[in-house]
Amino acid sequence: FPVTIMVGGSFDPFVAGVGQHTITYTYTDANGCRNTDSKVTTVNGLPSVSFTGLPPFVCEGSSSLTLTGNPSGGTFVGPGISGNQFDPSQLANGNQTVIYNFTDNLGCAGADTQVVFINSLPVVTLTGLDPTYCTSSFSDVLVGTPSGGTLLGSGITGNTFDPSTANLGLNSISYTFTDNNGCSNTATLTTQVSAVPSISITTPNNNTSICNG
Repeated sequence: FPVTIMVGGSFDPFVAGVGQHTITYTYTDANGCRNTDSKVTTVNGLPSVSFTGLPPFVCEGSSSLTLTGNPSGGTFVGPGISGNQFDPSQLANGNQTVIYNFTDNLGCAGADTQVVFINSLPVVTLTGLDPTYCTSSFSDVLVGTPSGGTLLGSGITGNTFDPSTANLGLNSISYTFTDNNGCSNTATLTTQVSAVPSISITTPNNNTSICNG
């Protein structure tokens, strides 16, 4: 046996390498007579397998991602996998492993493994908004945490809520913050803005002056 590809009676295709290999068995009996048998075997290379569409980082609650395997026709496995879709919305933060397996028509299998890290969403709060206002009420300064986010809503200028410029009725005020990982979260408060009642004073016969007594 050629020692490069045989150990005892075992053929090691990994050691042999890709290509055709001739295995020869020679036997000599007690009379010194020799005979030989040869077989040819082919070692096929493993398919080159990869997939795209999975970024190294995603945020909790992100929408599904479409993965593309190459060559096509393989199978994706891993948490959050359905067909060729990766859905991180129900997965906990941390590392998640996705594998693409492919077997060619010769029965040789290959795989590509990638790891995605799911980042937690930032904890966002909004304070300073009263539950009710009149249009004549004073403005309030709102505080969103972490700082550096964006306030949106009727009556908002900068970080101030002015009920005199807000819509009458129920108003929704939101504060959105995006962290360094690109993950966003929003805190929302509601307040009811009511109009000041219309009032007037009248005097008998429209007199603007009267006599004492």
